[in-house]
Amino acid sequence: MLRLNWREEFAQYQSRLHAGFIGWLIDTAGGFAAVKKFGPVFVPNYSVNMMRPAIGDYFTAHGEVVQTGRKQTFTRAEIFAHKDGQQKLVATGGVIVVPTSPE
Repeated sequence: MLRLNWREEFAQYQSRLHAGFIGWLIDTAGGFAAVKKFGPVFVPNYSVNMMRPAIGDYFTAHGEVVQTGRKQTFTRAEIFAHKDGQQKLVATGGVIVVPTSPE
């Protein structure tokens, strides 16, 4: 699990978490889920699905491996906003990773 505490500098024009940070959380959470199983990976593609405005005191990202193939692994991630003791799903995403060797 990743955690990102809210900072005003992370806001877009309506004082909500900028989509770039949501994409970063999905990419990182999905990538980390694969790294735990395979070691170094490369992320050639990821997708983001926004569910609701990202408003919270902090945000968490949870990633998991969905399926492993011969050359690619598929992971998914969920992003939650936490505010006033409540947790709300704000985004989901899919991450494709390719295992690599350390350089």
